[in-house]
Amino acid sequence: METIKIITKVAFLTALIFVTYSNSQFQTINSDQNSIEVKVQSAAKYVSKKDGWTIPNATFPNNGNITHESLDGTIFIRKTLALNNLQLIDFEHYFIVSPENIEITHESCEIRNVATFEIDSKIFAYFVGCSPTEISNGSLSSAGAIYSFYLIDSDGDGKFDQRVISRKLPYIPDWVKSHRN
Repeated sequence: METIKIITKVAFLTALIFVTYSNSQFQTINSDQNSIEVKVQSAAKYVSKKDGWTIPNATFPNNGNITHESLDGTIFIRKTLALNNLQLIDFEHYFIVSPENIEITHESCEIRNVATFEIDSKIFAYFVGCSPTEISNGSLSSAGAIYSFYLIDSDGDGKFDQRVISRKLPYIPDWVKSHRN
């Protein structure tokens, strides 16, 4: 196992986080930081954060859209939510620069849409779509294409500890499958 560094850029501030590297997985060993693990598998990029990701403030409207979907033989419900107000997030981009370095950049994004994935009223994942923003002449405007990602509760503890950038829900957590059986 070797130690590598993660470079974090926030505006003009750059910080180094030292991590261990093994089998294409990255884990922080700096206890002052939120533990982060980055893994690239096929077309999806998985980023895990020990303390979980912040969930958007959204509710299910009276006339909201509900669909039944299936993945790997598990049937679940997808609910499209309505945002309660303008919400900006600090979206972190993780770039694997080399086997020794990961670069993390930050971008202000406006949340555009949110959906939940659930079984028996227990949410196991969120879909979030957001677009980069910029402030020009005192007003906020979109500044790019929409990013789509999933926040997944990987172990059923209620923390959405895995962010996955993927075109579709990448997997059903094992705890969800066992909850159904």
